[in-house]
Formats: sequence, C-alpha cells, structure tokens
Amino acid sequence: MSSEQIRKRQQNRNSVLRMLHFQGASTRGGLSAGCGIRKSSVTTIVQELLKEGLLKQEHPGYLRSRVLLNPESHHALVAQITPQAISFARISLDGSLTRVGSTPITLPLSPEHAIDVLCTGFEERIANGEGTTMGLGIALPGPIDPDSGVVLASVNLGNWRSVALREAIASRFEMPVIVDNDVRAQLWSCAWFDRLLAEADSILYIGMLQGVACATILHGQRVSGSRFLAGEIGHVRAGSEGRRCNCGKEDCLETYCGLPRIVQSIREECHLDVAEPSQAAIAALLPDHPEVDTLLSGIAERLAHYVAGLVVAMDPQMVVLGSEDEAFSKAAVRHLGKHLYSELLGLDTHNTELRTAEPTNTSTLKGIGGLVIENAFAGLQG
Repeated sequence: MSSEQIRKRQQNRNSVLRMLHFQGASTRGGLSAGCGIRKSSVTTIVQELLKEGLLKQEHPGYLRSRVLLNPESHHALVAQITPQAISFARISLDGSLTRVGSTPITLPLSPEHAIDVLCTGFEERIANGEGTTMGLGIALPGPIDPDSGVVLASVNLGNWRSVALREAIASRFEMPVIVDNDVRAQLWSCAWFDRLLAEADSILYIGMLQGVACATILHGQRVSGSRFLAGEIGHVRAGSEGRRCNCGKEDCLETYCGLPRIVQSIREECHLDVAEPSQAAIAALLPDHPEVDTLLSGIAERLAHYVAGLVVAMDPQMVVLGSEDEAFSKAAVRHLGKHLYSELLGLDTHNTELRTAEPTNTSTLKGIGGLVIENAFAGLQG
C-alpha cells in the first residue's frame, strides 16, 4: 500500500471516529453518507475498529446493527500541574473521568522534580490500569508550544523557562505525549466532550481563576499564536494603581479580576469575611449580600472592556466562561454579558451566545484527555 493510500485510509478512519464521537451511534450506511466514504471502505474500517475494541455494536452479531464508540476499552491517562499538586486522572472516550490520585508539591517546583513525579505517576497507573492507554496528556499554566511540548515559561510554578517537558516524558514511554496550556485544555473540554464544535466553529473561552486568560478556536482550529501567547489577556495593563503581579510587572488585568484581588476587595469594600479564598466561598455570599454581587459586576465590567476587542476581532458564535465553581461562573457570565453588550454598542453581537463551562478542576483534565484522544483518532505520534 502506498504512502498516499495509507494517509487516505487513516483520514477515513479518523472521519468515522469523529462522526461517531460528535453524532453518536450510526449504521455503516449512515457513516458512509456522513463521511463521504464508500460503503465498502466503511465496512472494512468498522471491522478493524470493532476488532481493536474502539467500537462496539448495539446488537452484537446483527450485521445491520448500529455501531458506537466503546468507552470502556480505551482511555487517555492525564496529569494537571498546579501550584498545589500534580493530579492524575483517566479519561474515557465518552469523557468519563476517574481520579487516580495526586501528589502535593511545594513551590518553587523544579522541572526535574515535576518530571520525576509525572513519570512515576504514569508508570504506576499504566501498570495498575485496565484497558488500552491511547496516550499521555499534561496540562499546566503558562505559554506552551503545543507542537513541541516545550513550556516556554511558567511563573506560577517557579519561573520555568524553556522546559522540554514532552521530550522528557516521551523518552520514558512508548506512546504519544501531549503537553498544553491549562486554559486551552479547558476550552477543548467544552469543544470536544460538550460537543460545542458541533454547534459552533469559532469559540472564545474565558478562564477566571487565580488569574485571567482566554483561549480560542477559530474556524474549527485551535489558536495558540506565533509566540504561543494568544489569549494571555491577564497580563495586559488594566489600570494605574501600582498593583504588583506575579509576572513582575504592575497593574496586569489579573491584579484587578483574579481571585486574590476579588477576595481582598470583598474584605476591604464589603467588610465581609471570606471563609476561604475560593470562588465557591464568594458564590456562597451572593444570595445574602447584594454588595458582593455589585462588586462582581464592576469586576466583570473591567474584564468586558478587554474581552470586547477579542470578540470584535474573531466574531465568535459562542463565548464560554469557566471558573472553579459553577455558581460563581453563572453570576460572572450574567454580568459579563451585560457589560460586553454595552461595550459593543452598535454592533450586532446579541447573536453571540454566552455559556458557562464545568468547573476547571475537571475540565482541565478532561480537556487534555480530549486532545490525547483526538490525536489518537488522527493517528498522530505527537
């Protein structure tokens, strides 16, 4: 078989898997029509996928049975690095997440120690796991080259610079390794497992966490930027009060809209104690303290001022906001929508739908797992 035939066959296989992922169970004839592939080719591909265990039949033994992805057979093994811990999880084809432990860390975290923890964690979980591991995924904060898996910088972990993380992990495992930014992973969780890509091909995701960042999909393609800084709005200058940022500069947007500042403002301006510095604790105050909701509206107004430029530039069909807490996200997106439409006065932006994402402690892991699965569907080795 020529290299062109192999490439075409892999492309057809990928089309079949993606259609079953986004649209669910289908007959072989439905796959042929939906993917634009000859029915004989589809039949051969489906038989291969059934043999591999990637697919199963709704009615085994019945030739006309619909086929669907088999979530029990294959999975991605993933890790998320935060300033608090390195967490591991197993992500099934349907997005089911099984937590498989975490290792606490102390800052500053050296790249060498992180690599040791990751390799040990992956080795143990591969040895003790069931099913087929399609690949490994790692998500962490900071600008990352997703093609090479090099972490260009990560000030939140201890001022990492040019760390070849994928290369270090891949040298220990005979399977693909994906390394990407945590916010881009959160977006991909929405796009892949929530199947937003079936509804929209241009999506703007806003992550409100310790800091603030965005990620984008434009015309169906993930956007990382020529220097892998696309969406790093958290470090755009947003005031002149001399607020010190972790990046070493002053008055970055995240010093006005990030979690630490919101908590501080509630204590200083609303004179309320926050049980813990978390978005869940802030959300718990909202029903009984309208002044907290007013403060959140002001923060959303400042954020909307900077997000508006992105909305005009990419004209997305959908804007999605994610945080650590669902109730906080719902309150924030309500205010963000109001102020965003005000910022974009005169433009027909009301057709841009605003949504909330699931909490980031799961969406980050699911998103990097989704990237591993998509990569495996496409037959890539990266």
